[in-house]
Amino acid sequence: MELELINSMATKSPDELVENSEKTFENRLESIVDNIGEKIKIILLAGPSSSGKTTSSKLLTQMLRDKNKSSFVISLDDFYKNRQDIPADKNGEQDFETVDALDLVLLEHTLSDIMNYKTTKIPIFDFKKGARSTECMEISPHKDDIFIIEGLHALNPKITSLVPKTALLKLYISVDTGIENKNENLFTGRQIRFIRRMLRDFTHRSAHANLTFKMWESVRAGEDKYLYPYKYEADEFINSFHPYEICIYKNRALDMLNEPETKSTYAVKSQFLISGLNLCQSLDEKYVPENSLLKEFIG
Repeated sequence: MELELINSMATKSPDELVENSEKTFENRLESIVDNIGEKIKIILLAGPSSSGKTTSSKLLTQMLRDKNKSSFVISLDDFYKNRQDIPADKNGEQDFETVDALDLVLLEHTLSDIMNYKTTKIPIFDFKKGARSTECMEISPHKDDIFIIEGLHALNPKITSLVPKTALLKLYISVDTGIENKNENLFTGRQIRFIRRMLRDFTHRSAHANLTFKMWESVRAGEDKYLYPYKYEADEFINSFHPYEICIYKNRALDMLNEPETKSTYAVKSQFLISGLNLCQSLDEKYVPENSLLKEFIG
């Protein structure tokens, strides 16, 4: 999408820009919900980091409930093994990105209970401790319930093979639109996701931009290795790009990228993003609706 158009609308008609962005995304989700067959019991939602899986799962759940279909979200992140049990990669380092970092035996048991309408307990992973919590969420499935299971590995055959194909709907979400300036790439979809993640890391984990930069290469490698090979297994694709989002992120992102330590440690990468953001019109965060996907990143 052309930056000139985004900037023009952000300046002249910010309310319209926001409304159109949100409505386009909402309509895409509604079109998926409207076409869910009666046999579907499990919706698998996969996507790369900061694609909006968490918020989209919640929105889909609410849309299903609005149509009198009970729906619940299960995050694959809650099935992580305890930190000391994470398998090693070829370099001997713990590989947090691999599907085998999940407790697949427990997941299989849980999905079997769901498909057979048995009461089951969903684990809760404590990321601060790096271990499964002693608490869990107990659910008692009914035959009309639909469960949305979201996570990086949701389309991996080790996950999809646990549920009959006729009961599955497979979704893939990402930022599939970039931003161009005078017919040259300004931000790719992946770079927009990086900015989202940088803001989310700070908002929800008090982590500075340096940590996001440090982790990003392993995150990218994990996506390339464990997600993208199964992308086209999806039944439906969702583009979570919101044309006005870069205007909302601008000021916060510039503050983080201009931190002295970040500018010195990741000089080239941070300056590239700073230069691009400086070309964008800024928008006050008051324009962001409470139920917007953008809230996942800015709080």
